Amino acid sequence: MKAIIPAAGLGTRLRPHTYSTPKMLIKIGQKPIIDYIIDILIECGIKEIVMILGPGGEKLQSHIKKNYQIKSSFYYQTEFKGLAHAISVASDELTDEPVLIVLGDTIFETDLHQTIKGKYSSIGVKKVDNPKKYGVVVLDDNSYITGFIEKPDKFVSNLAIVGVYFFKKGLELKNSIQHILDNNIKTKGEFQITDALQNMIDNGEKFTTFEIEEWHDCGNPQNLIGSNRFILKKFSNNPKFSGSTIIEPCFIPPKADIVHSMLGPYVTIGKGTRVINSIIKDSIIGENVRIENMVLKNSIIGDNASIKGKESSLNIGDSSVLDF
Repeated sequence: MKAIIPAAGLGTRLRPHTYSTPKMLIKIGQKPIIDYIIDILIECGIKEIVMILGPGGEKLQSHIKKNYQIKSSFYYQTEFKGLAHAISVASDELTDEPVLIVLGDTIFETDLHQTIKGKYSSIGVKKVDNPKKYGVVVLDDNSYITGFIEKPDKFVSNLAIVGVYFFKKGLELKNSIQHILDNNIKTKGEFQITDALQNMIDNGEKFTTFEIEEWHDCGNPQNLIGSNRFILKKFSNNPKFSGSTIIEPCFIPPKADIVHSMLGPYVTIGKGTRVINSIIKDSIIGENVRIENMVLKNSIIGDNASIKGKESSLNIGDSSVLDF
């Protein structure tokens, strides 16, 4: 069984970081975002991954080839017309076999084994407090999906679509996507996967839902820092440095240098980074960064940056130099 991972987005909400690094290669904790997704897929028995990439995708392709033995294929999306259009770029991969589709900026936690063994296609959902912010599914009395509503103005459901989809037959999805492309069926100016799913339901396909236990969107700075907190609660190393204080949970690699500083909680540090006389909490710091005489919180610092000065909340990209 294979999984398709659409990851062609430009990551505009995470600029300036995504000018130089694909969003999926930004590290939280010990590894890049994409690794958490692939590791979950491998654990549930996926034997092949298909990546849909955009500009700069060569870095992502190289990373996967270098770090994983799993069979992998790569397609490049040159136009951005919605998720259904993105999946159509790899439509040759949609056959009579089952397929998972997992959005490339979603860190999630659930048991996919039962979903894959299920009788029907199924959509991952999570109950949310404010459905107006999300696309939601509507269920009938037998818990089958009857419809999809994007950011409903009034309450119809609190089951948000989280970006994990299971199809018993990929070919059915392929045909439905082709239908909405051929008939120019768009929502908010784009070819949406929910329109393809609705077309499948209207033609007799049954969809159930499965609950996503943990769901963390990495699409903007605030959510990325929130995802960092979640990951560090599960995967941290919390090393000790003489003369410095580390407040758990943190991830600090051996090739980092922490001098007369206080780090944590919820701090990720990249290799080769040096922190001197500083206090950092709830932040993601890249590789080969130098931070001196700073108080940082809720910050994201790109690789090879250098900052020195005073208390701040920063979001700066690679190779930046700040001296307050």
